[in-house]
Amino acid sequence: MIRFTRLLLLFFLCAAALGAQPLQRLFDTDDPVFRQIQNLYMLSSLAPVSTTGPWTAGELEQMVTYAHEHTTVTSAALEQLRSVILRTLSAEPAFSVSSEIAIESSLDYTFELYMHTNTADFTEEPDWEHRWVDRAPIVQIPFAVSSFDLFYSRIDITFMQRLLESRDEPVGVYDAHLFSNNFLYDFYQLDVLWPYKAVGVAGGEFWNIQLGRDRLSWGPGHTGNLLVSDHLPFHDFWQFRMWHERYKFSTTIIDFPPPADTDSGTALVSSLIAHRIEFSLFERLHLAITESMMYEDDVLNLRYINPFMIYHQYFMSGRSNSFLTVEAQLSLLPALVLYGQFGVDDLQVIGESAANPNAVGIQAGLEYLIATPSDTLLLWGEFVYTDPMLYQRDGIDYIVQFAAKYPSGGTEYIDAYLGYPEGGDAVVIAGGLQWDDLSRAEASLTMEYLLLGATPFDADYPPAEPEATSPTGIPEATFTLTASGSYTVPTHAFTSFGNHELTLFGSLSWKAVRNKGHDIADPVHDVQCTLGVSYSL
Repeated sequence: MIRFTRLLLLFFLCAAALGAQPLQRLFDTDDPVFRQIQNLYMLSSLAPVSTTGPWTAGELEQMVTYAHEHTTVTSAALEQLRSVILRTLSAEPAFSVSSEIAIESSLDYTFELYMHTNTADFTEEPDWEHRWVDRAPIVQIPFAVSSFDLFYSRIDITFMQRLLESRDEPVGVYDAHLFSNNFLYDFYQLDVLWPYKAVGVAGGEFWNIQLGRDRLSWGPGHTGNLLVSDHLPFHDFWQFRMWHERYKFSTTIIDFPPPADTDSGTALVSSLIAHRIEFSLFERLHLAITESMMYEDDVLNLRYINPFMIYHQYFMSGRSNSFLTVEAQLSLLPALVLYGQFGVDDLQVIGESAANPNAVGIQAGLEYLIATPSDTLLLWGEFVYTDPMLYQRDGIDYIVQFAAKYPSGGTEYIDAYLGYPEGGDAVVIAGGLQWDDLSRAEASLTMEYLLLGATPFDADYPPAEPEATSPTGIPEATFTLTASGSYTVPTHAFTSFGNHELTLFGSLSWKAVRNKGHDIADPVHDVQCTLGVSYSL
């Protein structure tokens, strides 16, 4: 009788969730609710249906429903986790114009303080574990409108520091012991390239079209993915998606600053064009195949969007570079999942020149979840290997750019890998713990050992040693240990005014780098600390 009552209560929660949250509302790639859904699938002995983010509320609700209908596992921990997820997905918009039109907005203020001990060797933005892209704006005003469960749009108005790459005064903050996201020398240090999120979604229960700017992530990796990771400030994209229970299909175009803008060529278009299909052969095995090409030309030919075409077979090396990834997630036991990715850049076939080496990336990981009715603890380990020339080919590669402005004026385009954040020529061993109290507190402990070879962004192609393996040259070896956490204060304890939230957070990292700059040298060390408080009204 007790079990029947619980199932009946869950049914009504699901029914409420399906009607309360706008179906097309987007949840970010790093939103905790998706990690909770992954944990739900782990406890249910199921492999996740989709690792292609961001996700809509309707899609996430279908994931929860599918897990409930297909699991043979029951436990108090699983039921509590499911109810927590449903409460998040059923949260009603802040303001409703009518029964079918809703508006969401808030005013978010954050004060972050950054400290580190070694200002002689760790002086540039990439030396930081908590990098600029991870840092909070001073003020952010998200504004979203949804209507009829068919349309959702959001724009984030942000006031934040620019990406300070130069150490020339007055922007030499990265060699300081102490600085803050609130420390501004003048008005012109505010970033003017916002918004970093401006997106519209239109669709139905099992499909949608998305157009705009947001972070994308394709794959289950903790340290990144082989083709698309969310370490960039944003992606400008268009995509069509459809899904139902055990499959999901996506066709996507991601646009980047073209060579004509970055003074690296004359092409007026630089885009990643990809189609991705995810499906479950069995309830315990999830597969994903992504076929893509980086495309550069004066115009975007729409025939290349063909979702059933094998891009390698266009045979237009002067305008494109194809990339294939295959991913798998296998539920070995309840709460135990094995996952992996394999990627290859411009696959070589019989008759093609061996001077252009295959460039391969491999990622493998294991996750184990310990769950109680009050909290969850995820243990994970991951290994990543990328060939020296992965992401690099002659002329067209998977190194993209985003813009940064200086307080003194002018724009610089910053190079970054589209796929794995460390790029090619890397070997990574990482692991960690993630604790979630399912209410107000989160904490994590991560360890990463990185061997980064000496292959630069602009390496000669073809390489002198096509068969070289990673890491090449004098590898830079970095060991990082990071502890972080956050706690949301129950504001109703001291005031009953409005709908607001106060969050305290922080992280502490120890970094040791041997052969820094790829020169033979003893290890140098740095202790880096981030402390912050965020208030949302």
